Amino acid sequence: SPTQTTPHSVMSVVSSVVFEQNPPANLRKSNFFSFVCRLFDASNQVLRISSALCVGFIENSKDTKVLRNGVRYKLHVVTQDGTEAEDFIHVIVVDSDSNEIVPFQGQDRNPSMTRVLLTHESICSRCAAKKSCGNKNDTPADPVIQDQTGLKVFLKCNQNCLINAGNPRELRKFKLAISGTKDLSCKNWAFSSPMFVHNNSKHGRVTKSKSSPDCLTDPSISLIWPQPGPLCGGRASSSVKTLRRMPTCCLEQLPFIRR
Repeated sequence: SPTQTTPHSVMSVVSSVVFEQNPPANLRKSNFFSFVCRLFDASNQVLRISSALCVGFIENSKDTKVLRNGVRYKLHVVTQDGTEAEDFIHVIVVDSDSNEIVPFQGQDRNPSMTRVLLTHESICSRCAAKKSCGNKNDTPADPVIQDQTGLKVFLKCNQNCLINAGNPRELRKFKLAISGTKDLSCKNWAFSSPMFVHNNSKHGRVTKSKSSPDCLTDPSISLIWPQPGPLCGGRASSSVKTLRRMPTCCLEQLPFIRR
């Protein structure tokens, strides 16, 4: 009879994790985001992933303070020599400066929403009722395996970087940590690039620099409407409807505008 391979712990196989696609640097709290990572063993050989499941949330705490931060995933990986491994990895939001776990500091009447990280199925009423949901395929709770080695994860950050209203001088930022433990005590394989999480659309706007070429060009006419028509009583029947600010000498060059 064929020999059955006994799964080992993924922590005894995974040695490092690399973010191939980091989470967005500017993220609105109401939007889902994704990242892509790959797992490597001690020989720096990429691990093949045969299955990946989201198994729940992390119930962590520190100094009697409940954090409610993180999601657990169960992976089945295969090394280059065929060794199989199966265990949990954890995705946790940490402070970008101190690498401390960020606690949930928001307010919500729904206990299932009082978490730093959320999945689609945890907040979707149709998924909770076991009904068909079109958004489930766009942002699935289970990671998507790409080319047998890439792991694409979809999550939603439910905690703002800004705690109080206003415009503070120093903005707090977050990072994602991928670890083999739920409290980051060891096996911290990777940290993502910093991301700023907010619930205000103005933080995502791009401000035009004063040194941009558009601000350095000479004033010019943007539109003349209607087109110049025949003279009537010594005056042109057309008018300038929309003009950018321009010197008087430029206006005098128009055939139908005279002082």
